[in-house]
Amino acid sequence: MNVIVNKLDLPCDMKGVIKSYCINELGYSGENLKAIEEIKEKRRTKFMKLRQKLELAEWYTMGVSVYWLHAGRYGGGVYGKKHPSKVYGGGTKAESQYFRFYNGLTSYCKRIGDPENDYIEKLIEKGERRRGYV
Repeated sequence: MNVIVNKLDLPCDMKGVIKSYCINELGYSGENLKAIEEIKEKRRTKFMKLRQKLELAEWYTMGVSVYWLHAGRYGGGVYGKKHPSKVYGGGTKAESQYFRFYNGLTSYCKRIGDPENDYIEKLIEKGERRRGYV
């Protein structure tokens, strides 16, 4: 669409107004925005976003550097080589444990779908206190 508008013999400010009807300030058209919203609403996408948020919150409370996540060529970090005896081997065992805590260990705890579940926010606060930001 930009190519067509640029070929018109119009002043620059008029071209800008025409372009603003076709795309937003980030360069997405209405069709692009609909496709993005559809992708955001998929269960898999929501789960992956939640997983990443939980993972970052847990890492933040540990107070370690980003380098620890992969621990270099030795593979000893969270994203190291998978091994049944390692808690952080590939992140699988630790991640499952994090989800158990997030989902509530007892029937009295807040579940994942509960809007009052503030487990991640509490972890972030704990990490900020530990790092001295609060």
